[in-house]
Amino acid sequence: MPSDYDNGGLNLEALRIGQRGAVSTIVNRVREREPYTAIVLPTRYGKTDVMRVAGMQLLYSGHISRALILVPNRVLARQCLLRHKWDEAVNRYGLPDLPGGISTYFAERAPRLPFPPQNAAFVAMTIQMASQNVSDLTHWVKEERKRYGVPPLIFVDESHTGKDDNTWGTCVKKLADAGAFVALLTATPYRSDEGFIHGFQIDRISTEPYKTWRHGVNGVDLFEGKRHIYRLVPHYSVSFQEAWAADNPPLLCKITRRPFDIVLERLHGETGDKVEERTLSLLGNESDVRAVLTNELRKHHVIRKACEILLEELRPRREDAPGSAAIVFVGNDRQGFDEDNRHALDVQSELKRLAPQLQVYIATSTDANADNTIEGFCNGQGDVLIVKQMGGVGLDVDRLKVCLDLSNIRTQTSFIQRLTRICTIWDRSKVTGNPWHIVRTATYITPDDVIGEGLFNKFIRDEGGVATEEDVQYAMTLESRTNSDARRPDVFEAKGVIEPETVQDSDQLEVSGSTLPTAERILNVFPELSNTRTKPGLIIGLREAGFDVGRPDLNGKDNTDSKSVPPPKIRNINEELDELRRDLNRLVGLLAQRTGGKYNPKNPIPYVSARKEAFNRHKRSVGISTVVELADITDLEALMQMRQNMQRELRGN
Repeated sequence: MPSDYDNGGLNLEALRIGQRGAVSTIVNRVREREPYTAIVLPTRYGKTDVMRVAGMQLLYSGHISRALILVPNRVLARQCLLRHKWDEAVNRYGLPDLPGGISTYFAERAPRLPFPPQNAAFVAMTIQMASQNVSDLTHWVKEERKRYGVPPLIFVDESHTGKDDNTWGTCVKKLADAGAFVALLTATPYRSDEGFIHGFQIDRISTEPYKTWRHGVNGVDLFEGKRHIYRLVPHYSVSFQEAWAADNPPLLCKITRRPFDIVLERLHGETGDKVEERTLSLLGNESDVRAVLTNELRKHHVIRKACEILLEELRPRREDAPGSAAIVFVGNDRQGFDEDNRHALDVQSELKRLAPQLQVYIATSTDANADNTIEGFCNGQGDVLIVKQMGGVGLDVDRLKVCLDLSNIRTQTSFIQRLTRICTIWDRSKVTGNPWHIVRTATYITPDDVIGEGLFNKFIRDEGGVATEEDVQYAMTLESRTNSDARRPDVFEAKGVIEPETVQDSDQLEVSGSTLPTAERILNVFPELSNTRTKPGLIIGLREAGFDVGRPDLNGKDNTDSKSVPPPKIRNINEELDELRRDLNRLVGLLAQRTGGKYNPKNPIPYVSARKEAFNRHKRSVGISTVVELADITDLEALMQMRQNMQRELRGN
């Protein structure tokens, strides 16, 4: 092999600009004998082709002995080695051929030297198997160096799953310490536990005071100290925003976030009496939100309405693009309950009742045939796939265009993994011959909770993740209260599902939830529009064209079709005003805590000043004088606008 090989006839124009940058970064750092290279590319951007091209360049130039690809599951391992994908890559990029061709090997069993038995150029293995056999693999790395004079290159896909002190991260570190080159690839350069991903550079952003409580022998121990916040910095990255901005050809689908709100009854923890009624979207307490997501998304009436929305979104797509499919994420099985796959089975049962013609498959860790089910779905079998958290990692199915998220997990990493399952552009024109048959949009259906909305906004704005480190010392112990001292917390029960206040998309367009019926009627008549327009984009486009659509009246109903509007109800304006004022007082208290801290009777000034400043700011935003007391404001629409503005501020909009 020539040692001075650079591009060797490689067709760089066939690579996306970001892929070119990633390949160049990996190749150059390996040539410079840098042990780690961290690459961040959006989901669906072509990370596997980056591994193929970079690996082949380095193999041909003699800088590595072979490439080992580590992935989180067997389905992904097989996808990396698909023969037709390799043939496409060879033809598309003009990859150099190796003596005897490009041989691959899927390590289904524990590695035993000599490894791999077929002497393959590219090997794929799950990170679980690698971790279980890390001593054999480190020995293999050393043998490769002795035999070829150069080490293997380890590609770690979904590299955010490993960190400095967990099993998978430790495995990768041991392989690097044995002399292997390591290329880390991920779409999410952060972890939900804010741990460090070994191989990424780190930049300290700030240091702040920090307190944490830990259960000790005699009660709850308080530790005080400092919290250091770092940015995880890759050696090369392409943002989701850059991928969305690429129009020729488009790289990622535009995503509509289609929320549904849940009407909740708050029940007193001790008596079970009803305390109040509110909606999920107005719950600001994170623990309350998580409790609702864990328990109430399993209720039959919530599942029924969520499945109806899924079918509403899927129907027009299947009319214009037969084969369009959906994925549903459900909650994990709960310990102490006899309910293996109970949530998944309930969703499957409801979908079969509503649409008996659809093939609905379940693929979870408790199913021995899960891998075969997912592979069959990837090959075109089935219409709806129901999975739990890890079932969707790396799943690459371009016909997936609707995602229903009934999982209670709300971390940034898991959220992006779920959302990006429907991001792949589906080019049907290759089959139909019609250049318009390219599906560029998808719909993400989700409960309307503040945590999920914040994650969506963070995702589309492409704000990076962080890692943290605490430096604390013991301060004091509080004795644990007995069970008789502890008051049972209030609980929330789902009583119904209603339309959301707003609907957003990945272009940061936002329209009233009352416009959904209008958009759905239009798409039912012109289903082909669902390929290129999100619902917010459709409504805004019609308005810009001069059509008076989706202007909600005071009842929050869509007034574009008088036949669909029920007779007006008699409204008690005073009750509505009182309710709005109560909401505003609650919301302004949450805003005040951000700048003034919680109310302290010994020093109330910071909190009171913060409340006053927040109220005055939001009064001015709707044109009300700051000298007017809240109790004297009788403009219903102004109060509603203040409430919406405060909610948006709390959500970070």
